[in-house]
Amino acid sequence: MKGILVTNLFKWIIRILSVLLICFNLIQAQTSSENDDRFPIPDNLKPNVDFWIKVYTLYNSDQVIIHDSEDLRIIYEVVDVNELLGSNKISNKIKWREIEKIKDNYRDILIKLSTLEQIDPQLLDKKERAVYYLFKSKASSAVFKHAAQNIRGQQSLRDEFKKGIIRSGRYIDHIAMVLKKYNIPQELIALPHVESAFNPRAYSKFGAAGIWQFTRGTGRRLLQINYHVDERFDPIKSTEAAAKLLRENYEELGTWPLAITAYNHGLNGLKRAVRQLGTSDIGVIVDKYESRNFKFASRNFYAEFLAALEASKNYKIYFGELKFERPEKFFTFKVPNYVKLSTLTQRLGISADNIERLNPSLRRSVLSSKHHLPKGFELRIPWKRDFDPALAYAEIPKIEKYQQQVATDWYQVEGGDNLQKIARRFNTTVADLMELNDIRNPHQIYVGQVIKLRPEQVLLAEGNEAVTSTKNDETQPIAEEKKENKGGLGNQLASTPIQPNVSIPITNVHKKETSPEKLTKESGTTDITEVAVVEKQRTNPLKRSFGTIYVQPEETLGHYADWLNIPTQVLRNLNGLRYGQDIHLDQEIKLVFNGVSEKEFQRKRMEYHRGIEEDFFTSFAVEGVIVHKVMSGENIWYLCNQVYEIPYWLVRKYNPNKNLERLNTGDELIIPMVGPIDNNRNIG
Repeated sequence: MKGILVTNLFKWIIRILSVLLICFNLIQAQTSSENDDRFPIPDNLKPNVDFWIKVYTLYNSDQVIIHDSEDLRIIYEVVDVNELLGSNKISNKIKWREIEKIKDNYRDILIKLSTLEQIDPQLLDKKERAVYYLFKSKASSAVFKHAAQNIRGQQSLRDEFKKGIIRSGRYIDHIAMVLKKYNIPQELIALPHVESAFNPRAYSKFGAAGIWQFTRGTGRRLLQINYHVDERFDPIKSTEAAAKLLRENYEELGTWPLAITAYNHGLNGLKRAVRQLGTSDIGVIVDKYESRNFKFASRNFYAEFLAALEASKNYKIYFGELKFERPEKFFTFKVPNYVKLSTLTQRLGISADNIERLNPSLRRSVLSSKHHLPKGFELRIPWKRDFDPALAYAEIPKIEKYQQQVATDWYQVEGGDNLQKIARRFNTTVADLMELNDIRNPHQIYVGQVIKLRPEQVLLAEGNEAVTSTKNDETQPIAEEKKENKGGLGNQLASTPIQPNVSIPITNVHKKETSPEKLTKESGTTDITEVAVVEKQRTNPLKRSFGTIYVQPEETLGHYADWLNIPTQVLRNLNGLRYGQDIHLDQEIKLVFNGVSEKEFQRKRMEYHRGIEEDFFTSFAVEGVIVHKVMSGENIWYLCNQVYEIPYWLVRKYNPNKNLERLNTGDELIIPMVGPIDNNRNIG
């Protein structure tokens, strides 16, 4: 017993000394930062910087800071989850459920304080008195009521930040070189600490990926992103893209604090803030700018950057001596043909792990050799003395080199289907379909789900009409037709969480018999690009095809243009959309097929959604579901972004019969509860 007391006392002494050291370093950090005019610290942001330095350097990830989301000086408690629950093997769901209870307790205290006309601290219990003294200088009923709505839990990151500093050794030399190339301050090397802790496989709930955390929407402007390659995960190529984006932000906004904040919030959003407030002062914008999207993360992004800069520059003070990882030496070899990765590993004597580590942009379909390594891909392979990759590649037999990618074919589940029926139709087995689609429960398919097939299965099915017959099928259908608000699928989802294989229902392309002449007349334009498209169709009538689709989550007009291999402006003209006008979910969009078949368009569209889901479910798992009753003033975007922090497409998948864009008070939604998978892919 005495030994335990001594150990606990020693732990507390260490913590007190750590706090004192942090306070000293904060003073030093502010002094050094204030001397750099490029990265000023306005007075109102100093508490925020102090807070994030504590998050990064003082408390580990088993500790959660309960604090006020507006005034970061107000810290109610630092909860050690392991001590609270008596174990270090606690699921994310259980941890945050307990944190919510603690937050509720502080919320109750604040509400109680707001109801007292006069407060005598001696009549309060110990915890109530501690909360009161946090607000003593500005205590009032209104202040306490407001604070009750602003209680937030922040997971601390000391151990993850330390890992990030060690990992950064692989990349900082390259990043420094790229930043210099674009005339960007070297201090911005610290930005990936905020975004991802320098984890190249980092993936957020909202689909941001890699050390620079590019979303698909932003990334596709600057990087290659498809079903085979996603360059957001490549630290070398994504650094080039990040530098271009930061340079663009700076040239548009004129200051680095705004350019950095725009990296998180978006350039157009920051330009609106500057126009609205008539200032480029980051301190004023953080305090005064009001926008639905300018929330806690955006308001704190610059302060987080300053804290990360301080902690990484002076890492020895906070973490002691660290051994940085070193960059790897490698060859870069441009692959002349389509080839299986398994062929390269066997023929060149390179392990699959080495290929994956050096080429993080390769997606799972290629790494598993289900699809070929793309022709022209710049493959990195470990450096070996006296090794010529081109010579070694030349020795691979021609039969193992291909001139085109493996075709991906799909089947969309219809009413009355089950896996046994689909397997019979395509001359395969249920087990093969389950393996190909990562299906864990053969009874868990639904109308609209996309089932991936092998090309040879489709060819066999097309050549043998008999396999489509289902008259003698005695198996009870699993996939039911959609029914308007009748439960059914909703009840099934509530009892059995959807597995990672589930795909977004993709509305089929609806073909229209429309002449090019009528098309140009209806669009009301004589745009030369569109006229060229129509003219090409007129000279090649076999390729003339028009159709309509309905916009699905995560899709943009730019995606459709890419998949159709035409300029975006052609689609804008065709649909009467002005430049900069957004499209919205379920909007009907006219398409023109010019050299790309409807089948090819659908394949790319389905692969896009499949890729989003594969990435998400590599990093996160659905741990269960809850039923949320919609309250007055709530909409689906508020619930996704502010309450549950899950992507819209996932909520839509669990509520297929709900019109999520028109929620009414009292509507019930099935909400999947998502937790991270501990595989070192999810940081940030």
